[in-house]
Parts: sequence; structure tokens; C-alpha cells
Amino acid sequence: MPSLPDGPQPDEVAHGRIRLDASDARVLHMSGDVDQPVVVAARRALTDEQLVDVDVIDLAGVTFVDSSLISLVATMVLNRPAGRDPLTVRDVPELALVVLEISGLLPLVAVTGRTPGPAGAAPESDAS
Repeated sequence: MPSLPDGPQPDEVAHGRIRLDASDARVLHMSGDVDQPVVVAARRALTDEQLVDVDVIDLAGVTFVDSSLISLVATMVLNRPAGRDPLTVRDVPELALVVLEISGLLPLVAVTGRTPGPAGAAPESDAS
């Protein structure tokens, strides 16, 4: 596995977090701003084997995403063993859904639930 650049450790990235569920290692929770420093910290903390074992990505606590989400989800989808159900992404904020759709990853994952209101975007104004 290629080494990642030096950077913040998982507990040092205060604005966002990616962690395995304490009671079920098949669930990966994301919260706060999921951007490049957060994804790099997660990749440093989690092994490839741990990521391959994940069946569900929970985005319920996400407030912002950028293209770094594409990198992580694409890696997980591409390394998923043949014959397994698709990776599930649940409680998806609108912005994350758009990022997955634009990247072409949306058809490769199962989406369950959406959070009300777009993460990382201002509420829509009423133009009437």
C-alpha cells in the first residue's frame, strides 16, 4: 500500500470525522466536514482490510463534503469483493448525493435514506 503524506491524525481533525462503528465494524460513520484532511486522516487510521469489510457508510452527521468523498468511496467500491452486495450509503445529505452522482459512483452504491436539507449549502430561498 502506498504511504500517505504526513498530516493530521484522526483525533486532530476537529472539523470532521470518519470512524468505524464501535459495535459493528461493517458500518463507517462520517460526520462534520468530510474534506481532504479528514479523508487522509481516516486512510492513515484504517487499514485496507477494514475498509473492504465495510458494508454501510453512514453520512447522517455530515455537514459538508468535497471531492475527497469520491476518492474514499471509489476505493471502497473498486476493492469490494465480487459477489458481495453493493456498498450501502445511508442518510445521505443532498450535497453528498450530488457529489456521488456527478462522479458516476451513484449507480455503484445502494442509497438508503436522505437527510433533510442540503449539507454544505445555504437553504433555498422562496422566490415567490
